[in-house]
Amino acid sequence: MLLVTKDVLQIKGVAERQMKKNKTITALCVSLLALSSSNSLVYAATTEASSASSQTKVATSSQATSSSSTSATSSQSSQPQSSQNASTSSQTVSVSSLSGNIALSNITESKVSDNNYKIANANDFLNWLDGINSGKLDASHDVYLSNDIDMAGKSFTGIREFKGHFYGDNHKISNLNCSNSSSSSLIDSNSGAFENITFDGLTIKSNDHYLIRSNSGSLTNVSFKNLSLSGTRAYLIDNNSGNINNLNLANVTLNGEAESIIHTNSANLSRVTVDTLKATGYMVDCIETNNGSITDSKFTNMTFTGSQTTFIQDNSGALDTVSFDIEIKGRQPRFIGNNDSSLTNIKFNQVNIEGYQASFIQNNGGTVSGSFAGKVEGEDACFINLNNGRYDFDWTDKFIVKDHITNIWELNNFSTYVNNGQVKIDAVLDNNIDAVYENFTPIASKGKPYQGT
Repeated sequence: MLLVTKDVLQIKGVAERQMKKNKTITALCVSLLALSSSNSLVYAATTEASSASSQTKVATSSQATSSSSTSATSSQSSQPQSSQNASTSSQTVSVSSLSGNIALSNITESKVSDNNYKIANANDFLNWLDGINSGKLDASHDVYLSNDIDMAGKSFTGIREFKGHFYGDNHKISNLNCSNSSSSSLIDSNSGAFENITFDGLTIKSNDHYLIRSNSGSLTNVSFKNLSLSGTRAYLIDNNSGNINNLNLANVTLNGEAESIIHTNSANLSRVTVDTLKATGYMVDCIETNNGSITDSKFTNMTFTGSQTTFIQDNSGALDTVSFDIEIKGRQPRFIGNNDSSLTNIKFNQVNIEGYQASFIQNNGGTVSGSFAGKVEGEDACFINLNNGRYDFDWTDKFIVKDHITNIWELNNFSTYVNNGQVKIDAVLDNNIDAVYENFTPIASKGKPYQGT
């Protein structure tokens, strides 16, 4: 298939004049096939080798004109017919296109081959989506985005599966809207690679909604801005087993019963930047289960509000050289629920964890080191609830843990926290306590002096 960008009527006229001059010349038949998204006419040029057998060739408009002129000149010079056919065949070239819908034209990139697709506008993008989702186009072929695309007012169903390489060339696709009653996602399954692309203004509303449901490929220098996901479950990535490098999130809103930036991670997240994210729901996490690593990343202006809220619910991976400016509020708010690995070189510029049984870590079996600024405050609050690991950080006046005590059980918990080394926890007695018939463990009874207020 060929996208002809010159005046096809002129090509047809040349062919007709050449046939009038010599009726024995190979017939050049030009037929209209389709309309491209840019209102260019798509034609196929067909050459007939003889009345007994024919051979079809596709040529560009300049080549078709050149072939006609060559054949006419050969005929006027009384050359043999076979010589005319050879001359015509030597000048025809195959040009790749998207099957029956959009074409690849004017491709100048040396790395674009016959098996690659180029997308220049919204209709190209929709036709490509329709092609790979229906199986008419190969989802393993590479894609080149040549312009910024605005999808405002366009119906969008998402990418079912992608296995190729999507070269964004630092362009953006904006105003994508996917709203269905059932599961919806921008990308259902990615085993390929996306690089140098921005998605700006993405809205997904459904029962279960994902930015990417399953990622086993790679995301490199990919940005999501002005993103809104709402429904029963809201995950930016449901299951990640692929490497993510330089992922940027800005102005993100999540609203659902269960929501996470990444539900399950088993790969490396490097240079992840989050700026302004608000998540509200019942179970709210940045990452629910982390078996991979997070390195050289920065999380700022993040707010999690819900019944059970954590930055990471279960961590057996590593966090190294990561900074935070984050607020976690609700019932049982925690930075990490269960930690069995190492948190090293962590910098908490400002972390506020507030609510009933608030804690920095609920159960620690790993190692924690870094610098801390902010506060943990609430009824029955502590730095680490159960500690079977170790933590090494400078507990300065910039980091405050304030435990509000309302009954004898919470008073006993406070004493346990202090006796286990959290000697700088402040305490606020919110109620009168009747301790009759109850056992009480003395505060600082293990030789470590209490240093709080």
